[in-house]
Amino acid sequence: MPRVREVAVRPVLPAVRLTRAGAPAGTSLLPWRRAVCRLPSRGVLRHFPPLCVLPVVLVVGVYMVGDYGLAHDQRTQYRIGHYTVDYVLGERKNLLRNDFRYYGAAFELLLQTGERILGLTDEHHVYLSRYVLSHCFFLGGAFACYLLGYRLFRSRLLATFAMLLFLFHPRLYGHSFYNSKDGAFLSMFMIALVLLHGALRSGRVRAYAGLGLWVGLIASVRPLAFLLVMLVPLVWCVDFVRGSPRQRKQLLLAAMVLFSTTVAACVAALPYLWGDPVARFAEWFAKMSDHPHVVGSLFLGDLIVSHDRPWSYVPVWFAVTTPPMVTALAVLGVFAVGWRVLRDPAGALSARRGFETVLVASVLVPMVVVTLWVGNLYNGWRQLHFVYGPVCLLACAGLAWLGQCEGRRFRTLAATVAAFGLAPMVAWIAILHPHQNVYFSFLVDRKTPERLRTRFDMDYWAVSQKEAIEALLDLHPQGTVPIAGVMQESIRVLSAQQRSRIVRSQDFSAYFSSDYRYWWGQGETEGPIYVRPAFVKKVYSNTLYAILRLQVDGFEGSRYQVDYHDALANPPVWGGGGFRVYWDGETVTYVGEGCTPGDVEPALYKIDDTRHLGRFFLHVIGDAPKDAASAGRYFHNEDFQFRHRGIVFNEGGRRICMARVALGGYAADAIRTGQLDIDGAPAWSVQVLAADPVALGQALRRVAGLKPTARGGYDVHVEDGALVYVKTPCAEEDMTPAFFLHLVPFNRRELAREEAKRGFANRDFTFATHGAVVGDACVLRARLPSFRAREVRTGQYTDVRGEIWRVELALARGDA
Repeated sequence: MPRVREVAVRPVLPAVRLTRAGAPAGTSLLPWRRAVCRLPSRGVLRHFPPLCVLPVVLVVGVYMVGDYGLAHDQRTQYRIGHYTVDYVLGERKNLLRNDFRYYGAAFELLLQTGERILGLTDEHHVYLSRYVLSHCFFLGGAFACYLLGYRLFRSRLLATFAMLLFLFHPRLYGHSFYNSKDGAFLSMFMIALVLLHGALRSGRVRAYAGLGLWVGLIASVRPLAFLLVMLVPLVWCVDFVRGSPRQRKQLLLAAMVLFSTTVAACVAALPYLWGDPVARFAEWFAKMSDHPHVVGSLFLGDLIVSHDRPWSYVPVWFAVTTPPMVTALAVLGVFAVGWRVLRDPAGALSARRGFETVLVASVLVPMVVVTLWVGNLYNGWRQLHFVYGPVCLLACAGLAWLGQCEGRRFRTLAATVAAFGLAPMVAWIAILHPHQNVYFSFLVDRKTPERLRTRFDMDYWAVSQKEAIEALLDLHPQGTVPIAGVMQESIRVLSAQQRSRIVRSQDFSAYFSSDYRYWWGQGETEGPIYVRPAFVKKVYSNTLYAILRLQVDGFEGSRYQVDYHDALANPPVWGGGGFRVYWDGETVTYVGEGCTPGDVEPALYKIDDTRHLGRFFLHVIGDAPKDAASAGRYFHNEDFQFRHRGIVFNEGGRRICMARVALGGYAADAIRTGQLDIDGAPAWSVQVLAADPVALGQALRRVAGLKPTARGGYDVHVEDGALVYVKTPCAEEDMTPAFFLHLVPFNRRELAREEAKRGFANRDFTFATHGAVVGDACVLRARLPSFRAREVRTGQYTDVRGEIWRVELALARGDA
């Protein structure tokens, strides 16, 4: 039997074993197989106390699993698994006709296998089983974190600390139950890191084959898993340059095996690729790298869209939703690893000592990639949850650095940071239960009422809707309760007794719950809404959800009746689309007679459509205050949903739907309003002009005989904080082209973010919104903005011909 040569190697990260004297004692890291075999044999008793945490957490999780609602994507994930199974078994080919074909179903197959083995048919039990299995897999990721921490630091204390950080991140703890994509991928990624560490330490080709198979499997869920394969050659550099020809041949063989097994496993895990692997793989990678689905979200109080987000999106979301102690220690760990790399660059790029480089890169590279390359990212940083495992290990590296510093004070500081840092994490899990998904750290304002929910998205997956239904059932302990809207989806996770009392209503008697995800443009308070919530749930002094009902009793003699008759005192400015629109210059009122739920907002009553369906848009053009919902636009956005601004009542035997929006007293040149259809296009719309021909005639007389500031297709005058355009005589072709008005400020910081990128504020307008014919002259008046503009560029343009005419005005500071 050949002798096995044992080679002592230096630990990847500082190996720490705190002795009584306080000095760290380092030992060599063992090869992967020997370390794994050693845990269950000789060292099992040593690891038994820290690993007892896992069954305790499991028991608590099983006890609490019934409190969680149904996330929006959970139903989609369930369908992905079913479609994949049907396709593989040859029963149906719906997978190829659906966008689900791009998603790997490896973990979904595991969940549905458990469902089939247990013979579950009731949806309540099906989803509870999914939650329990998902949480168990999360605990498996925690064990992988412990195992990797022990290999890196040779310290049970630090390994346990890494595992506890992994377990008790408040947001990720909640996601571990109902997020079978990002939560599962976090654990998958940790297992991949364990395999990668073992492959780097042993250098065996079969270890790289196993790594490739696992990475290819999980890459079908998140293509960013390919990152691990890309990083392996980075830590081979020194070995390849300094190695012998035999070693180089071994590395090339390992590389070939790693890449081939990765691609083969990824293709095998995606049945969609089986028909044409080469062509479809490129299509799949492009689709998953830049998903076409675009959503809006709140970020630092601004309304942004997922494909056009600032570079700070990921760092800020990570910082405000991760316990600050974890972030601080991880940053310290990155500096500690960086210092070691600077001291020993060759070691950082070698297989046996380069895992620390992989660990840092697995955190920083994905963040850079999604910031600079990936086009679509939404719902905070949930697509990057997998970086949290390496963050925990880096945090331990930072704590190890504190522990290795000379003096008892530093060691005491390290122990204090660990103890007092973990306590708040566990406390917030208990305090927020079952809403850990809305955890925010003290880095944001959590005390000011309704401040947080106007700065960041909170319950973007509507997980809270199960609790909303239960609160509604408590309000009505007897009989059935009609519900509509997004609450209907959460019926699936209710018990049979609860479901028996729920009625899916298709009329105005239904209750519905607002999760405030699309509550933009209304500021920090609800404003003049008509519907008063029947129940409100607050977290951090912010409304998480509110149970509402459109029907209002006691209409006679109420302020609603007064508002109704006040609106009808003016002639309507629009009478189509199922609504008449009234505008008195300050308030826009929508009145629909004989209305149905489909007229006001069908999404409340047909959950299978879209939550945008039936949404009212209201764009106010003029000198309006800019807010988050108007960022980067030349109009003020007052979009709303009928559930927030509407009322349903009976008047004279007729069913009336009415909504009113007050414009806050600011001046408006025009309004555009209407409703959106299922595709987000206007189902009906109207543009109402506010320009007063009498006032424009007075402006014409004031500038008559004066030399215009600039001459183009129109004479342009600067008058009283506005631009006056005059053309005499004028024809139809002079009124048709749109006008552009670009204003360059003295201070670019006064512009909204999107405008600052362009370098000017865009206030384009049309003759219909700003002009009128006075005698034989065309006259328009456009207000200058409240900020100080140093340059104005204006003229007319068409989509085909481009600019028809253009003038540039240099304004003094007092002109704006």
